[in-house]
Amino acid sequence: MGLEAVQKLKDSGISDDLVVFHQLDVVDLNSIASLAEFVKTKFGKLDILVNNAGISGVALKADAFKRAFEQAGDFPTGKQVWAEIGTQSYEMAEQCVKTNYYGARGMVEALAPLLQLSDSPRIVNVSSMHGLLKNINNEWAKGLLNDIENLDEDRVDEVVNEFLKDFKEDLLESKGWPPLLEYCQLCGCHCQRRWLPCESQRGLLVQHLQPLDIVKEGGYNGGLLVAANNHCLMSKFGSHHC
Repeated sequence: MGLEAVQKLKDSGISDDLVVFHQLDVVDLNSIASLAEFVKTKFGKLDILVNNAGISGVALKADAFKRAFEQAGDFPTGKQVWAEIGTQSYEMAEQCVKTNYYGARGMVEALAPLLQLSDSPRIVNVSSMHGLLKNINNEWAKGLLNDIENLDEDRVDEVVNEFLKDFKEDLLESKGWPPLLEYCQLCGCHCQRRWLPCESQRGLLVQHLQPLDIVKEGGYNGGLLVAANNHCLMSKFGSHHC
């Protein structure tokens, strides 16, 4: 898929020397380390890190999802709706956590030293407004994540682990958690910008962007916009400057 994307960029007229491919698996720390070493050797620094890897944690029924999207006129919401258009399992929950939260965190930790060498370092997390704290009704989790003065990665881990525990015990609804796995994990990624060690990341800009509802294969062709007809495809809803 990566090589195919590179070829499409080259076919569009982008010069060969401006596009470089390197394999990456964000749930594999060795793969992340290999990428960091490659960037260090070839470029010496990193100006922008884009965290775009993510999974929904839901096995969607394509036709049912498209119908629900069309009926809602937007991304479908509601526990009952999602019970009809997708299934979730504990194994999916674990993989969602590893990819959406720990994967993004591992990328930041491994590439932070190279970002520090840039005159204008930036981290862009492609995410979703569904991960905002307002979508979580669990008061314990919300209180912990809103306590910015004491928030660190251990506390975010505590919230993520509690979510997994309650998922396994079928307590999501009674504990006030959102029904979709990705909501909680995205919330953890959003909080990343709050506990980044600013004393060692001075000048680092962290942004969270949501792609607008684009018709795309990964979304079973559900969406409101066609990418080719739109120039502004991202909506910024969070940033933090150390």
